[in-house]
Amino acid sequence: IINCDMKKLVWLILGLVVIVAIVLFVVFNNQKLVTPTNCDLKSSQSERMSCLVSNAVNIKDISKCDEITDAAYKSDCLSKVSAALKNCDGLRTMEKAACYQAWGTNEKDITICDKARDSTYAGSESFVYSCYVDVAKAKNDASICETLRTIELNGPYKNAQYTDICLANFK
Repeated sequence: IINCDMKKLVWLILGLVVIVAIVLFVVFNNQKLVTPTNCDLKSSQSERMSCLVSNAVNIKDISKCDEITDAAYKSDCLSKVSAALKNCDGLRTMEKAACYQAWGTNEKDITICDKARDSTYAGSESFVYSCYVDVAKAKNDASICETLRTIELNGPYKNAQYTDICLANFK
């Protein structure tokens, strides 16, 4: 009798170990985190740089941006990680505008988008516009496009053009 109960216990333990192993396998394979070694395996320089940016954003570690050698990707990394951390202070002007755009888009909040306009960067209107469009699409709310008519924008598009371009996403 003891021998039979012991066999059942062994099979039960083995079954539990298999179940735990399967759960761990599923959890770890569904993670979005890309390790730096995986980035090194990317075939092109742009894929490697994009991978490093994604990794830094996923783990919300701005120091990882220092590992990026390409200036444009490094700037993108600083903006996106700062947005993920919800802190655009201390960034250069273009990076700050891009940070507020990413943060506003992430939070689906046009009041954050408006902060990009407060940046001293001359091209900040494009960041505000893009943010409004992204938020409008994410919320499936064309009325957000209409609010572009009410804010002062001075870029290559005037307010009506921004609004029409935004509304085109809903046709």
